[in-house]
Amino acid sequence: MNISDIRKDFPMLENVAYLDNAAISLSPEPVIHAMNEFEHLYRANVGRAVHRLAKFASQRYLSAHEKIAGFIGGENGTTVLTKNTTEAINMVSPYQNYKYYLS
Repeated sequence: MNISDIRKDFPMLENVAYLDNAAISLSPEPVIHAMNEFEHLYRANVGRAVHRLAKFASQRYLSAHEKIAGFIGGENGTTVLTKNTTEAINMVSPYQNYKYYLS
């Protein structure tokens, strides 16, 4: 991977050194483009409707999972996306109900 090419996907990095990833990470241009495409062209509930836009949104969602799984070496159907690190840790933690272990 060429770091210069990757940095081009983050225009903000031309002016700053961004080190606050614990609070919020930057979104690369391809992600912003995909989000805008979703909002403008096929915004629909994924997996919960049968109309054309929902079918297309669901297909794109599943395709994204497959691409991510391929990128990280995951097997088909085993990749789970979460909204944040805390949620991900809680999903895999054997102490999901930690309050019971603290008493």
